[in-house]
Amino acid sequence: MGAAQLETQRVAESLVSRGLLVSRDAQVSYTDITLADERLRIAREGIVMRAEVARIVRARYRVGEASELETVAPSADSLRAVDDFYRARRDAQVARLRLLATLGLDSVNADSLRFAPAPVSAVSVPLLRTLLDSAYAARPDLWAARTGIEGIGKRLKWERSRVFSFVLSLNARLNDPKPVSLAPGAAIGLPIFNRNQGRISRVKAELEQASWQYLALRQTVNLDVREAYAQYEQATQSVALWERSYLPNLSDALRRSTNAFINGDFAYVQVAETTRQLLDAQQRAADARADQRRALARLRYAVGGRF
Repeated sequence: MGAAQLETQRVAESLVSRGLLVSRDAQVSYTDITLADERLRIAREGIVMRAEVARIVRARYRVGEASELETVAPSADSLRAVDDFYRARRDAQVARLRLLATLGLDSVNADSLRFAPAPVSAVSVPLLRTLLDSAYAARPDLWAARTGIEGIGKRLKWERSRVFSFVLSLNARLNDPKPVSLAPGAAIGLPIFNRNQGRISRVKAELEQASWQYLALRQTVNLDVREAYAQYEQATQSVALWERSYLPNLSDALRRSTNAFINGDFAYVQVAETTRQLLDAQQRAADARADQRRALARLRYAVGGRF
């Protein structure tokens, strides 16, 4: 393969990398839409819950079982729930505009689009070591960097096997127990080329620069994968915590406190606090699910595609 073909391949891999980046950003923006819609649903549910409590208090006031002062707080909470709904609706509109901007569809009317909810399905994520190996093998930006080194080697009349061995030696530096220093001016230990030839010296400098760029990029890939993997694990734990423990317990607590309030055994403040805790838990569960999907999108990008 000639130097021109290698350069074409390098550019192609760079374009693929940009495409994966756009795909990741689109998935994250779509997750933001899903989260905004979920918050809108929770806000709508909050209106219904608080309005029902306010209705009960007003009914008790009409029959003389509650004072007029006791109706003020439930009415204020109902108005605040309506305001929360308006804010959530605005956030949902903004999230749609951001996705359209990411996709380059700014001229499309966001209100005319309907987005299907994100499917809720378990995703089997491989072990971290497997993900790292996949990223090193599949990331198009790493391929582009390796192709760039191969192109420079071609100009130095290197055989492909020699280029391959050289890249392996670079990879071995990152596997060394001692951390790799990327400080300016550090020597990379390149082979000695023909002496006193300006062109060869210039190509040697280009190879040294490309080698350090490759090492830095490989370290970036390592960080991308590890960071996204840690975020996914943490979000998955949070989802399980909220959905399996807190939400069922709070839902049951609200049901029992509401019944006790209707029977006159509980004060309104206890029902209001339980309602607030349940709505807050629903918000946190929605945030955790969104964090999980965002981390999954970043993890897929980090490994160079699907796994």
